[in-house]
Amino acid sequence: MRSCFRSLLGFLPSWNFLFIAVCFLALSSCGKYGEPKPPEDFAPAEVSSLAVTPSVQGVTFDWTAPQNDTRGKKLKDLEGYRIYRRELANSALGQASFGTAARLVDPEAKFDLIGTVEDLHLKELMELRAQALEQGQITRRVTLPEERSKFQFIDRSAKPGRRYYYQIVAINQGGVEGKVVERINVLFRGEVSEVARIPYSAEEVAF
Repeated sequence: MRSCFRSLLGFLPSWNFLFIAVCFLALSSCGKYGEPKPPEDFAPAEVSSLAVTPSVQGVTFDWTAPQNDTRGKKLKDLEGYRIYRRELANSALGQASFGTAARLVDPEAKFDLIGTVEDLHLKELMELRAQALEQGQITRRVTLPEERSKFQFIDRSAKPGRRYYYQIVAINQGGVEGKVVERINVLFRGEVSEVARIPYSAEEVAF
């Protein structure tokens, strides 16, 4: 069959040959897809503008929702946030300074889930844009108030004199956790608490 195809092409002008070759390549590639992406690629990026405010009521965390997924593309799926905490044993830390103690943490140590925060702002935005599309409006002009993407959590169970290690992780509707770039270490003493931000990629020493 291939020999017949070549014979036929011999009677065609060169530009016809080029056209047929392009069509042949296009048809041969139909139905082929790239490798499936792992779920982690669609997970949310890290939260932004994370602020930590200790007080006598506890430790308050304020942050802004991520805008992209871990690939750097516009985020389309967001369920909420998980707040994790681990108490650091003072006996294990000894007399180490706070800055040093903040890093004496086993990176594989278990963190306890102490709270969740729901995030519906993306879902609401998509619903509004779908309505705008039905009405023939420009969907990209549909936005939500900035405060709809801001969130807060208060850890009211922190005890004076205790050291805690926190991390806040965004999750999508499939329960896949997003990216973490830093953890927060707090030596809780009410309004005079000491707070240290520890990059997630920093070298940490197990104890």
